Amino acid sequence: MALGRIALNGVAGAILTVACASDKGNIVAEEAGVDGSTSGTGGKVGAGGSSSGGKTGSGGATTGSGGSTAGSGGKGLPDAGVPDSDGGGPSAPSLCGGMTGDDLVTCGQYIVQNIDACGDCHTPRLSNGAPDTTKLLAGSPSFTDLTADPNDGVGNIPAPNLTTLKQDGWTSAEIIDAIQSGKVSKAHGGKALFPAMPYVTFHNMAAIDAQAIAAFLSSLTPISNDIPAREPLPNGLDTMLPVPPVNPGDIPDPMLDPSDPSYADAMFGKYLAAEVGPCLDCHTERLPDLTVDMAHPFGGGQRFELGNPFGTVISANLTTDPKTGLQNWTPGLIQKLLQTGVNNEGETICPPMPVGPMGAFAGITNAHALAIGAYITHLPPVSTGGDGGGPFPLCVLPKAPDGGSTDGGKTDAGP
Repeated sequence: MALGRIALNGVAGAILTVACASDKGNIVAEEAGVDGSTSGTGGKVGAGGSSSGGKTGSGGATTGSGGSTAGSGGKGLPDAGVPDSDGGGPSAPSLCGGMTGDDLVTCGQYIVQNIDACGDCHTPRLSNGAPDTTKLLAGSPSFTDLTADPNDGVGNIPAPNLTTLKQDGWTSAEIIDAIQSGKVSKAHGGKALFPAMPYVTFHNMAAIDAQAIAAFLSSLTPISNDIPAREPLPNGLDTMLPVPPVNPGDIPDPMLDPSDPSYADAMFGKYLAAEVGPCLDCHTERLPDLTVDMAHPFGGGQRFELGNPFGTVISANLTTDPKTGLQNWTPGLIQKLLQTGVNNEGETICPPMPVGPMGAFAGITNAHALAIGAYITHLPPVSTGGDGGGPFPLCVLPKAPDGGSTDGGKTDAGP
């Protein structure tokens, strides 16, 4: 598949290159099949309580190509939300709370590969756009170029090689600072990260989960890949970095009473979608100063310039707004979309969403997919839209003559 590009609205010349998600190696997966079309009250998921999500079917263990399988409750698998608190206040959700040693590394692997889809950006691409599976997480020499001329010495932004961080002397504290604040120490160049790296939302993840990511990245076997330094940025963008993080108080809570059986699940889904995960970052527009427009959280509108065959893709409004948001969706349908890449009408979702079956989200556990669904289906409405106020539809691949999907042609989310 072809490489794609993200355009940050309101920023002249700010184009971020992204590729279609397809790295699925080494994932930790949930033991269960999926019947996402059925909704109802399910078992305990996320941080506790009852799921209002879709019914999950029993099935064989799922694993990515070349990866190991971990069933529900398996060693190191973050199957539910774990309180992360020092006892000085209310507990907060986390994926890796209470874990140490190998379990912490395994949990960090799950976040990196299945929740945050880090390989999408930090893996080089072959000429056909597919990831180079021999260099997973080994960086990309030109993740994006913010100017039209790739040879002008301005605007090229590489994705760093994550497999050599420990070899290059990065400490866990330095890795965490980069992930959560976009800051790079002077020992490693000192250039604050461009917010193609979603540190503005990762800033709010639990400390233990950030530690787990650092532990996993520090455990990787180094892979050689020549990654250049970032070029000077155009239009004074260097002076805007690092971009201030999202204020956690601005992230909307689900529209559920705390006494509702699904409240705990939805609150854990909030953590997965908006703090440890990237959903908020992609499904909310950026302002001219590169900050996330938290006046319209999850309202969609972020433009992704993917080139042929997809054209311009605009992130969907995930809120419950009746005109421009998702309608008649259940947590089970959200689960199905994340894990299989198929929406409520049986259509295949297109890049840059890292949905299954080939994308990173294929390995999200049923419990976590349902928790995200419980949150998204109870988001406060945000009224946004394209030209004339219309909705931003989910980008889907056009149907092939036999009723299947194809990689070619125009999508319904074009300009």
